[in-house]
Amino acid sequence: MVGMLSITSLPLPENCFYIILPMGPEFLARQLYTILREFCSNNLDCILVEYPPRTPGWAAVHDRLTRAGSSACMTHISL
Repeated sequence: MVGMLSITSLPLPENCFYIILPMGPEFLARQLYTILREFCSNNLDCILVEYPPRTPGWAAVHDRLTRAGSSACMTHISL
């Protein structure tokens, strides 16, 4: 099973465990590791992350995603 962390609504297959986060970067920066741990506790094969915008407001989220991605099966996608 695949996990998907998204900041927009994306069409996903039924066998995908996903969380949509329409919140701003401050919320996601605070909650990202908690959300990723929830994904990991579901024994997912892979975690896909919709990469947030490359703007100064999202810098903390980018930093945390980079750190988390270095130790997990996580693929970043840009839309």
